[in-house]
Amino acid sequence: MVIKVNIYDYLSYTDSINSVIKSDNIRIGEVCDEFNMALVISDFYRGNKSLFVVLPNLYQAQKYYDALSNYVDEKDVLFFPADELLSAEIIAATGDFLFERINTITTLLEGNKKIIITNMNGAIKYEMNPNKWKENIFKIK
Repeated sequence: MVIKVNIYDYLSYTDSINSVIKSDNIRIGEVCDEFNMALVISDFYRGNKSLFVVLPNLYQAQKYYDALSNYVDEKDVLFFPADELLSAEIIAATGDFLFERINTITTLLEGNKKIIITNMNGAIKYEMNPNKWKENIFKIK
């Protein structure tokens, strides 16, 4: 007889993990990405708000996004990348990154909870007020 256990359900019922998940801010350093992802996923499914995961650089953010997309429905995970080199921003931001950021923002404006993965530059990059975004959305027929 094989018993299937959903690891995220298990984590939410384990007292020591449950106390970490219930905290307002989760800060975990020097642990494997899989454990960190398990906590993020558990918090996402148990909560009713979007979660932002900020990683130190673009490479780690992309790697984390790709891995997390294997465990969570792809529509629930968004990527908000930002160029890391100041000279790259001055010359021109990467078109793919710009499209990904716009897609992430418009998806968030729908009001559904999501997991947003970004790098440090994405977290500190100035963005317009959500109302300004909504005012400037138009459809082409």
